[in-house]
Amino acid sequence: MLSPGEVPFPCNGNVETMNMNPLILGNVKTTDYFKNLGQLQTMDQFIDQVYADGKMVVPWYPGTHNQVRTSGMCSQARGVSAAGVPTEFFTLLFKFFTMRPSAQQIQTIIDHPDSPYIRALGFIFLRYVCPPEHIWAWFEHYVTDEDELYLRGEKADKTPSTIGKLCRTLLTTLDFHDTMLPRLPVKVTRDIQAKLGALDLPPDEAEEPQDRGYGSSKGGYDGGARFKGSGGKGYQGSRPDGRGDRGSDDRGSYRGDDRGDRDRDEKRDDRRDRDKGDDKDSRRDSRREDKDSRRDSRRDDRGGKEDRDRDSRREDKDSRREDKDSRREDKDSRRDSRRDDRGGRDDRDRDRRRDDRR
Repeated sequence: MLSPGEVPFPCNGNVETMNMNPLILGNVKTTDYFKNLGQLQTMDQFIDQVYADGKMVVPWYPGTHNQVRTSGMCSQARGVSAAGVPTEFFTLLFKFFTMRPSAQQIQTIIDHPDSPYIRALGFIFLRYVCPPEHIWAWFEHYVTDEDELYLRGEKADKTPSTIGKLCRTLLTTLDFHDTMLPRLPVKVTRDIQAKLGALDLPPDEAEEPQDRGYGSSKGGYDGGARFKGSGGKGYQGSRPDGRGDRGSDDRGSYRGDDRGDRDRDEKRDDRRDRDKGDDKDSRRDSRREDKDSRRDSRRDDRGGKEDRDRDSRREDKDSRREDKDSRREDKDSRRDSRRDDRGGRDDRDRDRRRDDRR
């Protein structure tokens, strides 16, 4: 519920689904937990519910969702289907979206002192719905936050992560624990990476890509935004503690991989933009040709109609002229006939008077 003077936070993208993966969203909506959340009417009630049930930030309960679809006799085994069981956290996340919070309420969530999971919900919500051009302004002061939390729950994670690591993961990756986050524009991604690179972050806290998946030959997934045993050089360098030097050239192979991924994504986006521009030009040319064709057709129709009208007027004029000539000839013929009749009478009268004189 909004306070007087507050307006709902603008949603970038789909205003019905929160840009959430359809598989997760469908499972969230069918849970009894989500239906029971309809009793929550105020923001204070919602925050209390997150405080009570928020114990992890991943979308699926560990062990219930598999990226690779199972087949054969085990395809119907309970707990290993591709659907999985959504966590209360992501169910609360979508409930938060349905409450249409204001910017002031979101700020209260991400600064809440009672639980890091309340704060994490606010940051993940922003990553889903915040307009890309404003997302860094929301995350800027929190990328180094040391408030600890367990991403997959305290039982699944051996060591806690931090709010700062979570924020950096949300800003720099698309794959977030078996679900895809909305894609950020290339320009926004470059700006964020440049600003993160300018920060004085400890080398061993730099984020790695998390899209290698389970059972990768490069190493196992540790439940966070990083992969262990990736085979890269890591941060080895001149520092006595073995953590490496941030300014050193030996930055670890994952930076090169990440840079290669970024370059590949940028090239793909550039090709997509060019193709889109070509399609747009083609559609514009097609519309222009259709417009010219319709104009020529109308011009031809108009010209043909004008020609027909002109011919019709000329024929009417000729017909009227012929009628006039015919009437003139009739008039001349009647005049001549009268003249002949009058001349004949005069001749007869003259002959009669001559005969009478004789």
